[in-house]
Amino acid sequence: AVSHEPAVPRRRESRGASPRELLSRRVRWALAGVCCAVAALAVTSWVTTGDHLLHAAYLTLLDLFAIGDPAVGEPTARQVLQILAGLLGLVLLPLLIAGSLEALGAYRSAAALRRPPRGLAGHVVLLGLGRIGTRVLVQLHELGVPVVCVEEDPEARGIAHARTLRVPVVLGDVTQEGVLEA
Repeated sequence: AVSHEPAVPRRRESRGASPRELLSRRVRWALAGVCCAVAALAVTSWVTTGDHLLHAAYLTLLDLFAIGDPAVGEPTARQVLQILAGLLGLVLLPLLIAGSLEALGAYRSAAALRRPPRGLAGHVVLLGLGRIGTRVLVQLHELGVPVVCVEEDPEARGIAHARTLRVPVVLGDVTQEGVLEA
């Protein structure tokens, strides 16, 4: 059932986008995996070398970013750990680039369009903001019906109108899984 009473908007402080909104689940899991691997290498270095834990973590990070000196003349365990940390650093670089590009794309779309608030209920989902969709949007807005628009084309004629009406818009193909849940 859809209520035609105006929804009471909840004010949400906007402090920028959270990592959850900027990075996909896959990138977040990959970054978490890399962080766990770095922690495991630091603990292994601490156990095998007997250094202080913070010093072992510091050396691991130096190896990870290829800043440290080669472990020539060091015990074999330290040399193996340095190679593993260097390889992990190679894995980290594409992840950082993917996360940055993904965050930049998410930031651009989030900055351009108002996203629907989480837990939004009792609203009409308007599919398409072409000529007819824009007219339907205007009518629903004038009636006070809460609307969320879904449009595949970011250049559609109704996007600018939805923006001026402060109506949330989700960019995506409605036939793709997850778009209507956004």
